[in-house]
Amino acid sequence: MGLMEENKSRRMARVMSSIRSFLARNPIEDLTMDGIAAASRISVGTLYNYYGSKEMMLVAYCRDRMQECFAAARRLVENPPESAEAAYFELLSIYLRGFGALERPLVGSMIRILIVNQARGTGVAGFQRNAFDQLRVLTRKLKDSGTLPTSAREDSIAFVLFGICSDLLFQFSLCNEVDIETQVSRLGQCINLIYTGLAAREDTPPGLRGTNT
Repeated sequence: MGLMEENKSRRMARVMSSIRSFLARNPIEDLTMDGIAAASRISVGTLYNYYGSKEMMLVAYCRDRMQECFAAARRLVENPPESAEAAYFELLSIYLRGFGALERPLVGSMIRILIVNQARGTGVAGFQRNAFDQLRVLTRKLKDSGTLPTSAREDSIAFVLFGICSDLLFQFSLCNEVDIETQVSRLGQCINLIYTGLAAREDTPPGLRGTNT
């Protein structure tokens, strides 16, 4: 790595540290690019050059905080449990707990960004794309192993499960009385219902079958 890249990496690390320090003491609504630039000892122009907007800076912060979560999800998909129900639950519980470790108001902001971009057909820094791709790959592996019927539709399953996970996280972000382990438990209940339908083949909801009906 050259000197310029090393300097950039150090500046970006300071930005991530400044955001974390700010959110520990202040509401997310008060966070500004100007304030983070000053706290990170870089110019506002440099900060915009790195991230482009406050929204994308916060996305980068989330990704930085969730590196271990992403690595755990990749390992799970590479070597999933034999049970489809366990495989889906373990993958999505990794994401739930990863987001649940973030500042609660930040979780709400990220979910709102994801929902808006899903409606627009775009992703935010790979969050949706990574999750959808992992769910598709996992479903394909479960079909190949005979754990799921070959008629199970990868895109539909990914859409349904991602939507459930997003809804549970949004509920968590809105209610301080709800802890993330409660949402993980609810996730398990939802996946149990979906898996029961998939395993039944003929009783599988039309949106999850490999048909156009």
